Amino acid sequence: MFRAPGRVNLIGEHTDYNLGFVLPVAIGLKCLTASAESGDGWIRIYADDLAAGTQVHLDSLRDAQPREDWTDYVIGVARGLERSGYPLAGCNILIRSSVPQGAGLSSSAALEVAMALALTAVDDRLALAKICRDAEADFVGVPCGIMDQFASVFCESGSALLLDCRTLEQKTVRIPEGATLLAVNSGVRHAVGTSAYRKRVEECAEAVRAIRAMDPRVETLRDATPLHLRLEMRALVMRRARHVVSENARVLDFVAAAERGDVEELGRLMNASHQSLGSDYEVSCPELDALADVARQVDGVYGARMTGAGFGGCIVVLIEENAVPEFEARVPAEYFRRCGKVAEIYRCHPSAGAGELE
Repeated sequence: MFRAPGRVNLIGEHTDYNLGFVLPVAIGLKCLTASAESGDGWIRIYADDLAAGTQVHLDSLRDAQPREDWTDYVIGVARGLERSGYPLAGCNILIRSSVPQGAGLSSSAALEVAMALALTAVDDRLALAKICRDAEADFVGVPCGIMDQFASVFCESGSALLLDCRTLEQKTVRIPEGATLLAVNSGVRHAVGTSAYRKRVEECAEAVRAIRAMDPRVETLRDATPLHLRLEMRALVMRRARHVVSENARVLDFVAAAERGDVEELGRLMNASHQSLGSDYEVSCPELDALADVARQVDGVYGARMTGAGFGGCIVVLIEENAVPEFEARVPAEYFRRCGKVAEIYRCHPSAGAGELE
């Protein structure tokens, strides 16, 4: 049996596929897998929470094609493992996940990592994260970065993880004492494979082309500075680039503020991130904006921002521990009054990355 956690990203949104900085935390919500050899060359998979299953024979795995449903994540991982030279055997796998789908808490990466561990022994944890990321990007078809899979594999209990998505260097970051994290589900389910997400990836690439025409040293928006935003490019593309450039700076400022225990500054940076994601990157939605606004009105809340790809899903909230009961009592009621939707609150205790269950 194996477990792989979901994650909440504290700050650093839409920077991973631009090879910038992110700061995720693994959470207690997780995907579990149990596997046993079948001995007949078939991989059979049953998802308990979906009451659905699929199967694929090892002989046909290399030529498998996407079906555009949840099975693409598990077949894509199996196919990626085989293509990377990991030995596979026929097996029966049971999946059970508590990570809500479409909530921006990385249910897909948790599934991918838990599946990979159930299928074969992968000692190289970086290879594990890369294979799972490639399965989502190349087989499922979502042009994602590596943050979600990396967080599910490498996060440590009690800490956030600063990740440089270009070099893959990592650093643990402690949340200041007395503050805690909540994720609040807006009840609006997102779909990261939608055209809007792909369009943002394309717009970032257009911004890089415009900047490189004047400064060939810029390979990705990770390399861009505020001065580069003055170069000639479409106004919309400039706003996309401005978000990425400013968000990378906010991640590093967030880490510095966490290290000196400045929770007020952490909250300010989170609020600024949400504003940038809404106005410059345009991936928020009315429900996320309303939920963040309601959250900030509770005494003891330092900051709140959308987390994940956007277009729905969750906000992440940095809050004084003693204020959590009042938050849980007030926010769902006020959000329902404003938007007519039920908000679900998850307490996010920084958890360890994936591994085998004893």
